[in-house]
Amino acid sequence: MTSVVETLREILEAQGIEASLQSGSLALESTRVTTPAEVRAALAAFCQQGKSSGWVQTTSNLGRPNDPEVASGIILCAELAREDESLAIRQDANGGWLLIKARRDEAGSGVLQQVRARGRKPFGEQIYEVAWEGIIDAFTGQRRLAQVASRLLPGEEG
Repeated sequence: MTSVVETLREILEAQGIEASLQSGSLALESTRVTTPAEVRAALAAFCQQGKSSGWVQTTSNLGRPNDPEVASGIILCAELAREDESLAIRQDANGGWLLIKARRDEAGSGVLQQVRARGRKPFGEQIYEVAWEGIIDAFTGQRRLAQVASRLLPGEEG
């Protein structure tokens, strides 16, 4: 019996699309914080736990996590990655922030795809891991694949 990953790979290759696919899912853990100090503390804690890469957008600048340019201003959003875990920081609609940690779950029932995205200078190419899961479409009642989560993968910068 052909796996979902093999079937998807065949479909994409028939359309001339090269895809890096494997079985698995992303395990997500989210925390809501309400102050800029809590956001800064979460960013610092993540970076102190090991070599990390990524980007941070503040009210005054865009830069890498350890760049002096992002040391001031309120963090609006960020994406950080290290070997085994990623952290996404997003403002929420209630005036706070969501801190979303993501890890690969090899035993998950979905499909993981690596996607390369061009970034603005000085960031260059960023690599994301996108999780796809089988869902039942609410309108058609048919089963289909849907993107359910993504995470930044570690880059060369640290």
